[in-house]
Amino acid sequence: MSALSSPVCHSCSASLPEGARFCASCGTPVERFDQAPEQRVLTVLFVDFVGSTALAQSRDLDSYDDTISGFHELAETLINTYHGMVLQRYGDGVLACFGLTEDGEDAAVAAIACGLSMIETAPRRLDGHRVRVGIDSGQVMCRVGQQGALLPMITGLHVNRAARLQECAGPGQLTLSGETRDFISRLVTLDGATSDFEVLKGIDRPVEVVRVTRFAFRPGTRTGDLLIAREPELDRIAASLARPGGVSVIEGPPGIGKSALVAEAMRRADPRPVLYLAARQNLRRTGLMPFATGLRPVLGLPHNASSERLGQALRTFDIKAGEEDLALLAQVFIDGAPPVPHLTLEQQRLRRGALLADLLGHAVSARGGIIVFDDLHWADSESLGVLEQIARSETHPINILATTRPASQLADLIERMGAEKSTLGPLAPPAALRLLDETTDLSEARKDEILRAAEGNPLFLVALADRARQLSGDGGATPLPQSVEATFQAIISGFGAEREIILTAAVLGREFPMEHLQLLHPERWTLEDELRVLTLNGLLNELEEGFSFSHVLLRDAAYNMLPRARRREIHARLATRLQAEEPGYCAAYPEVLADHLIAARAHDAIPGAAIAAGIKMLRNVNFDAAISYFEEACEDVEDQARRSNTWHPAYISALTLLASARMQRLGFAHPDVLKEYEKLELAIGLARGTDRERCIALYGLFAHRMLSGRVRDCGAIIKDMRALDDGASDEITVLRLVNETAYHFYAGEFEAAEKAGRALKEIYDVERHGLLFLEIGADPLASVRSVDVQLAARSGRVDHALKLIEETVAHLKSIGAISQLPWIHIFGGSALHAAGALDEAERQIAIGHKLAEEQAANFWSFLGQLWQLLLPLDAGETGAIVDEFEALLVAGEQMGVQLNYPIFWTILAKARAIDGHCDAARKWMIRARELLDRHGEGQHAEMIAARNREIDAILRADARYMGAIPNA
Repeated sequence: MSALSSPVCHSCSASLPEGARFCASCGTPVERFDQAPEQRVLTVLFVDFVGSTALAQSRDLDSYDDTISGFHELAETLINTYHGMVLQRYGDGVLACFGLTEDGEDAAVAAIACGLSMIETAPRRLDGHRVRVGIDSGQVMCRVGQQGALLPMITGLHVNRAARLQECAGPGQLTLSGETRDFISRLVTLDGATSDFEVLKGIDRPVEVVRVTRFAFRPGTRTGDLLIAREPELDRIAASLARPGGVSVIEGPPGIGKSALVAEAMRRADPRPVLYLAARQNLRRTGLMPFATGLRPVLGLPHNASSERLGQALRTFDIKAGEEDLALLAQVFIDGAPPVPHLTLEQQRLRRGALLADLLGHAVSARGGIIVFDDLHWADSESLGVLEQIARSETHPINILATTRPASQLADLIERMGAEKSTLGPLAPPAALRLLDETTDLSEARKDEILRAAEGNPLFLVALADRARQLSGDGGATPLPQSVEATFQAIISGFGAEREIILTAAVLGREFPMEHLQLLHPERWTLEDELRVLTLNGLLNELEEGFSFSHVLLRDAAYNMLPRARRREIHARLATRLQAEEPGYCAAYPEVLADHLIAARAHDAIPGAAIAAGIKMLRNVNFDAAISYFEEACEDVEDQARRSNTWHPAYISALTLLASARMQRLGFAHPDVLKEYEKLELAIGLARGTDRERCIALYGLFAHRMLSGRVRDCGAIIKDMRALDDGASDEITVLRLVNETAYHFYAGEFEAAEKAGRALKEIYDVERHGLLFLEIGADPLASVRSVDVQLAARSGRVDHALKLIEETVAHLKSIGAISQLPWIHIFGGSALHAAGALDEAERQIAIGHKLAEEQAANFWSFLGQLWQLLLPLDAGETGAIVDEFEALLVAGEQMGVQLNYPIFWTILAKARAIDGHCDAARKWMIRARELLDRHGEGQHAEMIAARNREIDAILRADARYMGAIPNA
């Protein structure tokens, strides 16, 4: 096959006889050549259908013609997609060129990408038939028509050489000349390429033939990566990286050059290995995502890796993780990894962070590496905590280089990490001009216009230069945009066919998988190629698992180009397609579905989706994200209720889960938790919800009231739970009975408490009810058994009470509800105190307090402290311990905790009486009596009466005391 240099039709590429005025094939008027040909540097591509002769012999003419037509359509579509131009079509081949409207190097890269796509796509679209491609670059002669358009007619050595290169390629191969490889060497590397010098037909000198399978962009070749006038900052960063454990933070507004500074700093630090971590905008709800995505490639872990595979990867870094540690790290790296049953959620979160910091120490520090953490301002709180641990580690001193936008909330963190901060400002005019001169070839007038508008912002300056190149044919008549967003939007609009792809990709986020974009454009079989074109043009970056916008401002500019209604429609359409076609993905990543439904304002679906996402985050011990999703569900319901005065049935469930998440994150007594339960109490009367949801909500309200000591008020909740318990659901019955047991016990009605507890134990089943603690914060059977411990101890059966404590502890460990362990020991210790078994009471309370400290369970720790002080006080010890006990009681009362306070105030009154502070003793006796009368807490009535008699005797014996003694 040889290049055709005789005139051809611009429309159909058919040969034209000399002097023809119209094409005999298609009737298109023939354009005359009134101008001399011009020399251009172009990249020429030949593609050939392999085995066309054999196919013609084995098929009838119609079938053969259909296949060859399909080949021509495939080739022309891909060439147009990569912004090339079809010059001529042969029976089994196509000639095309790249670079008529683009820079030569970029066009050559586009030609190679196009050829590789043809080789990959042809077997799928042409019933297994393959093609081969030849590419050459160099000067050719182009003829220009009357209207200034370049006609599809080129001549020269490189046209013929491209044809010969194609002939020496094997089926499914791409070959190019060594000159083309050298032409693009500044921009890309050819991975896996092989080369030989071969003699091509009709060409005298041997030609270097390069066989290519893939390519990759060289780092730092994009104009946005150029670095100008940042030497002082580079010197500070280099000094920090030279110190063991030195930390640097680069702060500045978007587009100021943070990424370029990092790239240059890492180039100068070479050959030190670098671990890149990034907190992307659309991943900020997911805890530890920067570490998961950054370390997976280092560990060689896919998303569906097993724990065994993770263990093997850790051993390559000399880390021998035990079974429990391996399970905790699996939560970071393996999708759907379960919680660790023997640790509370808070314990898992803390230990997981410490293990991750240790892993990074082994993976990075041992190799003298550097951690680069990009977009620190978007990182989740757990990731920031791990980064701080790394920065402050003395065992593994690691150099860290982070970037952030100005963010006041990070100031304390940066200071704690001991970071050297570099704040980037705009480029000075000479530096801005230098950057402009190195990135573009524009008129002086255009340069002045760009410099004035960009005001020293490198990203804005480069974007304006790109836009000016797009407008190079208008002679400077079109004014340039006056903001970086408007500039990006103008560039996007100039992409024509790819514009729609850019806009819909922006809906997916800064990073996105191609498969999700395909759901929005199922008809575009060239979508992957269009994304590669956008990558070649610097708008996107290709990732291991998809694509990302090259800059977040570019994504934001595209997103804001969409009218609000259209934007919501795309979010809603994607959510619908995901649910229909990828239900497994939606189940694994409910947060992605929730985010799209929230953005779509799909009010009927938001509560359920946000709750599902929140539950996943809660199980993954990502409290902040869980709270965020539950808040989204509640706010959406409340917003709709304000409009329609109707309440979504999921409202009660969302509020209950929100209160539970806050309780697990902050503890029972935190003011924010109390506010959530108060809000839940109001909502019970507004939103219906299912009977189960309402019963769980009532359980939470009961716990809230009981912790505040309002025993009498809990009776109303018991009545509401009985009304819901029609016998149809044993879960509701279990929830009702556990509350009835607690209610009767704290009211001092011990026989009724024992009866309710016995009824619960008869129907409790571990399989059906063993996971209720995840929703209500306590296991029902353990709660009832804790009352059994009280009743056994009060009746003098101390040994039986101790046995019950052991059995309950074993049960809680077996179902993973270990957050209840501190309470079992502390509450059991209080029972043993009432029975007079003081040594055993002290031991149990000490165990409970230690467990609470280990679990960072502040509420149980607070109660443990109170009981540890109460025992010696009740035994007659005085001094500083009395003041400490009183201060704790006052602090607890301010938090809203008043359960057991009648006995606490009574013990304090006794200690003050022994100290001779008669007025204070009387004051606390009155306080205890007021609480008993107001709240009806009667479980310690006998003990209070006994202590009051002791106080009475002490006060009457004190000659200084003249006041009335409160009635016991």
